[in-house]
Amino acid sequence: MNGFSFSIPENGRLVCIADCHGNYVLLKRLINRLDLQPEDTLAILGDFSNKGWGNLACTAYLMYLEKARPNTFILAGNGEYRNVRYFLNGDKEWILKYLKKWPVKNLYLEWARQCGFQTVNKDNFAEAQAAILECFGDMMRWIRDLPLYAYSDRYLLVHSGLEELPADGIADPNCIENDFEENGINRTGRWEIIGHYPVANLPPGQLNPLVHAENHVIGIDGGVNTTPLEQLNALICTSDGFYYTFEDKDETRVILTDYEPQPLDGPPLIQRWPDVYVEILRQDGPFSFCRSLRGREGYVKNECLIQDEKGLRMTRSTLAELLPVHKGDLVKLLDTSAKDYWFVKNTSGVIGYVPKEAVGTIAGPEGPFAGICPIKLT
Repeated sequence: MNGFSFSIPENGRLVCIADCHGNYVLLKRLINRLDLQPEDTLAILGDFSNKGWGNLACTAYLMYLEKARPNTFILAGNGEYRNVRYFLNGDKEWILKYLKKWPVKNLYLEWARQCGFQTVNKDNFAEAQAAILECFGDMMRWIRDLPLYAYSDRYLLVHSGLEELPADGIADPNCIENDFEENGINRTGRWEIIGHYPVANLPPGQLNPLVHAENHVIGIDGGVNTTPLEQLNALICTSDGFYYTFEDKDETRVILTDYEPQPLDGPPLIQRWPDVYVEILRQDGPFSFCRSLRGREGYVKNECLIQDEKGLRMTRSTLAELLPVHKGDLVKLLDTSAKDYWFVKNTSGVIGYVPKEAVGTIAGPEGPFAGICPIKLT
């Protein structure tokens, strides 16, 4: 079996976090701020390693949490499941290819550095591999043995998605790397909570947990170390609904004046690789209404359109929305590349553009930015 069932203690919450991708600072800050109680269940939905500077720290911390606090479990993501098997087998060709693809921020190289190897190449591979296995073999085996999914009578937790609960308890490993949030059908009879696919790449374009109410799926990957805009989400499931909070690394600013914009008369055009090349249908002040090569239409901020050798394309995962704000509000500053509007996020995690003159030049007060926010299911 590669999955298991769990139950949530009476009066406890289910708290899910996914895809911290080696950002130990955000992970530790988020867990500390959640004020977890012994009756709360903490679930980490995979991809805690690679792409960041703190892959080893994240892994060691999660190993500690699983042993130290009750009602805690860690699931494998695609970043852990396949990689660690090659690491354990000592597949020289594959590991060197992996290190070429991820030359700086990866768990294997962090292990090597702890063993005194600043780089691993074909000449020192055997020596480095032997040292890594001696020092970190137990950690590798812990990663190898992580379950792929967990379920209760109300929830199914998995890195990417399952259409049905496996009758024999053995899920296809594709459940940790397919694009279920976009294409999958949930037949499990449960709320399915997943990571893997950054919600910023899906309409309507956001960083907060994304609810597909009809399919009973909630995606929580905030794009840490994966997309230009990023936040680490915690989804909080209680008997009376769903809530969320988040951590990020962006600077806090204070709003100086009220801003009540008229909404744009069309949707934003979300940057979706490889469908990023567009034609402009019309210009509307600071925005352009565009059509992608695959026929998607919507608004793009003018500064997010660049010309390259293949044509006009979208760049940066910014969202062409105007955000209402009020004097004294706190916002996070996400993108200041536009000359007239700045891209910000409010304390509920809602993102959009405000006039640059409405944003103060002095950082806002220190302390938690996001509270515990309810999720609407419609």
